[in-house]
Amino acid sequence: MKNKRKYMLAVASASTALLLQACGGGGGGGGGGSADAVSADATPDSMPGVTTGTVSAPFEPSDIARYLLVGPDRLSSGRRLQTYEQIDGAVVSMNDNVLSGNDRMVGSVAGDASFALGIWRTGAVSYDKGADILTGNDGREYHYILYNGLQSLPMSGNFECDTGTFTTPIRISGTGPLRGRATGNARLSFDANGANVDASVTVSASEEGRRTFSTTGMSASDITFNAGQGNVALGNAGNGAYAVVGLYQVAAGGSVYRGTYRFLCK
Repeated sequence: MKNKRKYMLAVASASTALLLQACGGGGGGGGGGSADAVSADATPDSMPGVTTGTVSAPFEPSDIARYLLVGPDRLSSGRRLQTYEQIDGAVVSMNDNVLSGNDRMVGSVAGDASFALGIWRTGAVSYDKGADILTGNDGREYHYILYNGLQSLPMSGNFECDTGTFTTPIRISGTGPLRGRATGNARLSFDANGANVDASVTVSASEEGRRTFSTTGMSASDITFNAGQGNVALGNAGNGAYAVVGLYQVAAGGSVYRGTYRFLCK
């Protein structure tokens, strides 16, 4: 991978600013931080809302659970300190990032005990240094993923991954359809130098585009980023399985689409 950079997920304030700038955004502050423990969940005001998608089980955070939240002018990532997951599986707060409002909608909801992802489509977003109003019709939406991090990596092994779980791709530039469809594939292996990932995400809208993520020698806590394309991180999927997770940004025709992804590898 050209111009590969590695950022420690726990160093949220520094890595968030660099990652957002390279993704084409700006102005958002970093959430998360490098706290050592997970505190009790924070419950936002109980408000009516709509959720699309389902989860097979609520997310069960470990003491090194992490999150990624990316919006039009903000990217927040790091150690999960406080989150609130509704009974329908929609996550509506992550640390200081909160979605509220009578009209709030969370889409593309998916997950199990080891992860949760979705999109904040409509409602009021608030965070430590600002706020945003989402209408759901202009591409200003926030994609998120929560996952359990890894304490260490095996010294060897090869893992086949599933075809992936994705938030719906949202157009962030260009004049193509507002939403697309994402598919993908991935492979994960380990050796004495760390983890090796080969993954790709294809977005189909009016035209089709494909983004490949290839990286070697990752540590358990690395996030590897390629400017303007997305990032890769590793997660614990439970029962001896692993997860490849992150943000994707794919050019399809004259438009660019964004979302979050998760591959299950076992």
